[in-house]
This record gives sequence, C-alpha cells and structure tokens, in this order.
Amino acid sequence: MQAAKRGFSGLDLNHDGVISRKEWSFMQARMVAPVPQNGRVQLMCATDQEFKLMDSNHDGKITFAEFTADNFGRDRQPIRGCY
Repeated sequence: MQAAKRGFSGLDLNHDGVISRKEWSFMQARMVAPVPQNGRVQLMCATDQEFKLMDSNHDGKITFAEFTADNFGRDRQPIRGCY
C-alpha cells in the first residue's frame, strides 16, 4: 500500500487528493519525451485510455480509491483502438 501511496502522491502534483486531467497530462508529457516520434501517438493514446478506465465515476479526476481499485490494470483487457 505504501508503494501505491507514493505513486499516487507523485502524480498528485498539487496534493489536493486527486489526480486531475492536467496532472495526468503532465505525467504523459514526461513519459512521451524519451519515446521515438513514431511511438508517441500510441503511448499518448494508451495513457489517455488508462486515465478514462481508472476514472470509474467519469468526473475527470482519479481518487486514491480509484487508483488502487484499478489494480494497476492487471485485471483489464488490453487497450484497443490506439494503433
């Protein structure tokens, strides 16, 4: 659980208890920067889909409960439609 808290805190840049779309986009930009140009669109699409799936109540924010309930994607089907 400590690892989940650290991961969540690292994404919750303003420490308001939720990960906003803006904060997620900032993380997305950091991830995309080292990726070769031809792979960036796929990565951005995948991380966008990840946000939508984790935001279970579709309010545009990810709470810690949503973050941990998602089980970090282990129980999900692969993301489709990005490639």
